[in-house]
Amino acid sequence: MMIVFKKVVVILLFSIEFSCSSMIDLTQKWIPNAGWEVDCLWTLVENDELQSVRLYNNGQQFFIYRPEINGTSKSEYYRTRAWDVRCRETSEKGVTGACVVSAELIKPPQDFNFTCEVSGERPTFRIETKSILVSASVPPSDAHISVATMDSESGRVTLNCTSSGLPSPTLIWTIGAQRVPPDFSSSAWNYTTKVYDAWSAVSYSWADAGLPATCTPETHRRGRTTPAAPAQYSGARGGAGERDLVALVLAVAALL
Repeated sequence: MMIVFKKVVVILLFSIEFSCSSMIDLTQKWIPNAGWEVDCLWTLVENDELQSVRLYNNGQQFFIYRPEINGTSKSEYYRTRAWDVRCRETSEKGVTGACVVSAELIKPPQDFNFTCEVSGERPTFRIETKSILVSASVPPSDAHISVATMDSESGRVTLNCTSSGLPSPTLIWTIGAQRVPPDFSSSAWNYTTKVYDAWSAVSYSWADAGLPATCTPETHRRGRTTPAAPAQYSGARGGAGERDLVALVLAVAALL
């Protein structure tokens, strides 16, 4: 009976300790044309009060919110890194609340570890800490193909393919089932969309009847490949009739 009683006591003590833990919900999301938003939401144990919230970037504290000093909310903007931090209580005594960090991208980013530490008031000063890796990656956008040049006499067409993402997408060309190297490819950081714009060009002949050209965007990061929806073009669709129509359109355009 004594052994059973000890087990029950241990279980009860564990349950009491577990119920005294605060909760932190730490999430990140990508905001198009801006950057990342990191949200830290907390819930203290019953009858506790908020003492402080501390935020860390790669282990370095850069922000502290203390209701005793700052009241029910605090906001701060960091110009050097273009971070906007807003913390506020959402219930009495700060039992629940949230800190929202909007990290605007002003240059190509790197991964960073973000930590949120929430502390209750005296005498216990219960502290809960949670960290998240904010990964500098945005899935590539679906491919878009456009015709750059078209020669009806030689039956040759030059195609452009574009996609955006982070890191810069690789654009893979295939003619039919055969992978082919691009004639040209490049990318550039877009300061408005906060991602890389990638573009690539390839030329092929209509003599390759029935063989469509396909462009597939991929990003490669930490050994992981993330593809996007491919785009496809076929100058052979409709056979000779379509080629004659293209030639007619070009001839009319030349007369205008």
